[in-house]
Amino acid sequence: LICGIESSLRSTLHLMSDGEEDRLYVNKIMNKEMIIDAKNKGLPISALAFSNEQDFHKKITNDEKINLIKLRNDLMHGNIREFTEYFEEQRIFYPEHLIDSLVEIILISKKWIKELSEFKNTI
Repeated sequence: LICGIESSLRSTLHLMSDGEEDRLYVNKIMNKEMIIDAKNKGLPISALAFSNEQDFHKKITNDEKINLIKLRNDLMHGNIREFTEYFEEQRIFYPEHLIDSLVEIILISKKWIKELSEFKNTI
C-alpha cells in the first residue's frame, strides 16, 4: 500500500510537470521534498497524515519526520527494530507489532485514493 501511495504521488506529479527535465519519468522516491512539491501543486497531502499526526503540515516545514515517510523508509531499508522484541536473548521480528501501522496505512490509502481521484477530476 505504501508503494501504491508513492507511485500514485510520483505519477501525478509527473503528469502535472511543465519543465522538460520534470517530464522525464524518473523513479524518484517518496520523501519530504516530494510531499512539499505535491502541496505546492495543490494535491490533497493532508490525506497522507497519520491519525495522531495533527502537526503534519508543521512537519513539512521543519526537520521532523513525517510518519508515512519514516515508516516507508524503515520498512524498505529493514529498520524493523521497533517491531521486534526479545525472546530467549534473541531479538525476534513479530509481524503483529505492525498492526497499528498497517491499520493507519489502510485508512490513509482509502482516503488518499478518494481525495486524489477528486483532485484529478479538477485538473
